[in-house]
Amino acid sequence: MTSGAGTLWVLDLSGPLLQIDPASGAITRHLPVRGLSADGTYGDGFIWVITKEPNAGGGQDYLSKAGPSRHVTGKAAPIPAPELACAGFPRPQGTWIGCAGVDRITLIDRRSLKPTQSLRVGSGRYTPHIVPGPPAVWVLTPSGLARADPATGRVTTIIRTGYSPSAMSAPDLIMDSAGRLWITGSLLTVVAQTP
Repeated sequence: MTSGAGTLWVLDLSGPLLQIDPASGAITRHLPVRGLSADGTYGDGFIWVITKEPNAGGGQDYLSKAGPSRHVTGKAAPIPAPELACAGFPRPQGTWIGCAGVDRITLIDRRSLKPTQSLRVGSGRYTPHIVPGPPAVWVLTPSGLARADPATGRVTTIIRTGYSPSAMSAPDLIMDSAGRLWITGSLLTVVAQTP
């Protein structure tokens, strides 16, 4: 589930993307999606949806986008992903995709839906959480909070945190308006950026 453009968006595993009026709870629109729904998020004026199309060869993941006023999702583009879970993190320059079991995160261009950049970051068996912010891209991984430099494509720092991959609660990473990074997991951790 995600929110944006004054409404809620909910993905049904094997069905459409649902638009829900938050005031009444009524479903106001069904948008068809390709394959099985895996992740949905709102950002930069679009709903970004990651879906999986299973087949005998192990399946393929796709990224598609839809404007809040459109009645169908747009073109679906294949994304580099394994059989494990992926998540999207939209920003104005594009959508970062992170997948469990893939030792990189990939920036997908918002117009062409093609990969434009890749950063090597070890994610282990967990879907990494990504917060792009000037001047670095921050990635929460099982080994800690990684600071990646998009200019060089390298991880410059790993900060050990209280986040435990074995914790029962799902981890998350956000940046507040003051530029502080908040990490949830077994403990709530705050990381203050320095220039």
